[in-house]
Amino acid sequence: MNSRLDEIQAAFLRVLLPALPALNAARQQVAAQYSAVLGALPGGALPPRPTEAVDVAHLFVLRHARRDALRAALLARGIQTDIHYPLPDHLQPGFIARLAALGEPPMAPAGALPVSEAACAEVFSLPCHPSLDAGQVQRVCDALREVW
Repeated sequence: MNSRLDEIQAAFLRVLLPALPALNAARQQVAAQYSAVLGALPGGALPPRPTEAVDVAHLFVLRHARRDALRAALLARGIQTDIHYPLPDHLQPGFIARLAALGEPPMAPAGALPVSEAACAEVFSLPCHPSLDAGQVQRVCDALREVW
């Protein structure tokens, strides 16, 4: 891979990279608090976390059959969530367009990969960043207990 940074990006990284371990630790702490709450909720709410590698909890992704209702209930309590993966790869418009430009048929039509499509319909992410304070994390945890 050939990657080039301009001087401004390099200067930012030089300042910010030493703080990365502390930022990762803060996200890991947020994820640990979420995991403690989710482990006690019904329906196997605890998402799998990697055990063979260090998980820096860049995202804290959950999966729930009632995702949209859950997100709405959390938003009503002031908790913003996000959907990072709304479409599976085989339904991404850019991917489909590229295949068409190459004269290739779609990899898989809608409905052909039901597990992938179901996952994309159910996943969402909780706030998980190093600047969350303990009170904010507790508020998310309390809201999860209320709406799950």
